[in-house]
Amino acid sequence: MSTVSAYDPSLPGERAPTILIIENEPSNRVILDLTLRAAHYSCIATDTVDEAWNHLQRSDINLVITDLHLFARADALSLIARMRANPHTARIPVIVTSGDRSQERRQAALAAGAGAYLVKPYEKGALLAHIRQCLADGEA
Repeated sequence: MSTVSAYDPSLPGERAPTILIIENEPSNRVILDLTLRAAHYSCIATDTVDEAWNHLQRSDINLVITDLHLFARADALSLIARMRANPHTARIPVIVTSGDRSQERRQAALAAGAGAYLVKPYEKGALLAHIRQCLADGEA
């Protein structure tokens, strides 16, 4: 993973950070992908933790945005734990999104290593601000 300083798409030759989207709801996945591409980010979108892990191993991912509750087999917390245990993925920032407003789930995600927890529906501006902050920090 490469650390990305403040990304400015107006600078010539500036490489767009790559964001891995993990979202099992197809409409949410498409909307998030379109929103991030409109903000000049490069995106890879998937709906499974296994496919996400494969992308993390072979792609230069700068940030992960994942839904908290994916499928019965895996959730964002298990993915974050796996990422933090692997030297190649340990410092990739993660933003967790969820419809779950409980403090308990928010605290669990942040304790697992998420850099931010956004409750759906979230404002586009808030999402983009969290992305910029996580990328500038260089780690979750």
